[in-house]
Amino acid sequence: MMRAAWGAAALCRSSRLLGTALGLVALVGAGLRLIQSGESLWLDELHTAWCALADWHEVAARAADGNQGPLFFWLQWGLVRLLGASELTLRLTSIVASTGLVLLVGLWVARHGSPLAGLTAATLLAIDPWGIFWGSEARPYALVQVLGAAHLLAVEPLLTRPTRSWRLVWVLVGAALFHLHYTAALLLAAEAAIAGLWWALWPQQVVYRRAQAARDVLALLLLMWPAAGTLAEIGQRRANWALFVDVQPLDQLLAWWPLAFGLVLIVGAKAAHAGLRRLGWSPPGQSPPGPAPQDLVAVACWLLVPASLAWLATETDLARLFFPRYLAACLPAAVILGAWTIDLAPGRWGRVVAAGVLLGAAGYASDLLPELARSGRPVAHRREDWRSAVAWLQAQYAAHPGPVLLHSGIIEADVLREGPTPRELAYCRFPLRGLYRLEVPDEELIPLPRRRPRQDYLLPPVRRRLAEADGCWLVVRGPPERARWIAVRLIAELHGHAFGRVSDVAAGDEDETLWRRHHGPRWHIVQREEFGDLSVVRLARSALRTDPPSTAP
Repeated sequence: MMRAAWGAAALCRSSRLLGTALGLVALVGAGLRLIQSGESLWLDELHTAWCALADWHEVAARAADGNQGPLFFWLQWGLVRLLGASELTLRLTSIVASTGLVLLVGLWVARHGSPLAGLTAATLLAIDPWGIFWGSEARPYALVQVLGAAHLLAVEPLLTRPTRSWRLVWVLVGAALFHLHYTAALLLAAEAAIAGLWWALWPQQVVYRRAQAARDVLALLLLMWPAAGTLAEIGQRRANWALFVDVQPLDQLLAWWPLAFGLVLIVGAKAAHAGLRRLGWSPPGQSPPGPAPQDLVAVACWLLVPASLAWLATETDLARLFFPRYLAACLPAAVILGAWTIDLAPGRWGRVVAAGVLLGAAGYASDLLPELARSGRPVAHRREDWRSAVAWLQAQYAAHPGPVLLHSGIIEADVLREGPTPRELAYCRFPLRGLYRLEVPDEELIPLPRRRPRQDYLLPPVRRRLAEADGCWLVVRGPPERARWIAVRLIAELHGHAFGRVSDVAAGDEDETLWRRHHGPRWHIVQREEFGDLSVVRLARSALRTDPPSTAP
């Protein structure tokens, strides 16, 4: 009796210690995400702001224009009305979701392994650069991660204890996942693989019947059906994804980031563990049993099935899905598999050393501390200061009004060459019509198409408008070199030069070269300001000169 009471007290103390440690890790993770919560939104986040600031009935259509489901943007719409429009408000959902993911995965791994493994998994997620980035941006990927993890980890109780409550939760959360981001359907394929393997390998443990599964899947499909029209529209634009998602050769499947981490570690540790036991060597101290085969199969399917399907869809050019953010929901699986290697290490100190090595390697690979020392930020992926750029341009605009040409580089902008609809034109203006609104008339805010070989940026209506103006503004997303090249290219187009004759203009003194070719009012760069990977350029037209400049050396 005394021994049982002592064991129960020790278990309670261990649970309290684990809870306290996980809470501290979650606080560190939340702090790393909050550090960057006040910085300027970048392009994709500006789309979120544009959706959230719209009227309720416009939110779904604006989300669909950006190839997104509506649920996340309805949530943002409500938060903006409740808390006000700001960078922190728009990123709050992701910060809370990413912090919740740290706690959820840490608790689950500790329950199915050792407390040390759970704490290590939570720490890996807290300091992961991609997790920090997705967890501090106004996009749905952090929410997809935590709901995807909860949905997939609920497969075990669904298969072994299929109560009506579990089944209802599985259907509703699955539908929510799909409408948060359509690529979450890849997780449903992983869950189907898990159920199939459990039915085949451990039928005695599965209480969930195929007839029940068929009814639940049908209910889920019915809840997903309202997105069919949007998916058809997105499918027609799927060629656009080839502009930023490359086809990967087969050997890259194993080298890609989710597969290069946890799976290799768990297979190597399993092999070493089995080899030591075969040699008859027993480590000092009692070792945890390690992950159960059912859990290992479930997490391996979680990692491998979505990534393999995305690679296959990209390889066949059906849909370019093999891209980190489209597979963000796979990241916790890689972390769990990596953390489980700790429980396979020999002895208590062996597990401590394994945890230290794993965390040290992850910290070194993340470049977290050097980046904090360099820039004061955990990750430096966002380099577009739209907030400062729009504020500066608004202050300058009163003194120098004129058309504002926007080269945002969004892949949908090439529709401008084909006679865009008002809806398409409004979408191409969203970077300057969201949280950072440039107060100029719509007809003066002119989005430019993406660059295509041997085609002009300036369409005839834009050229006619600039012919009436003494100057204009150019906003370019990208490195400063791109902004200068585009400015020079526009000057050449305004002076009537063909594309093939712009290269020497871009290489040297553009003003003098253009003047030598054109005796008349000439456009030139008057002012250029840089805001990270965003530039604002003012172009102006000088008065007509009666004599050409001297050509003497």
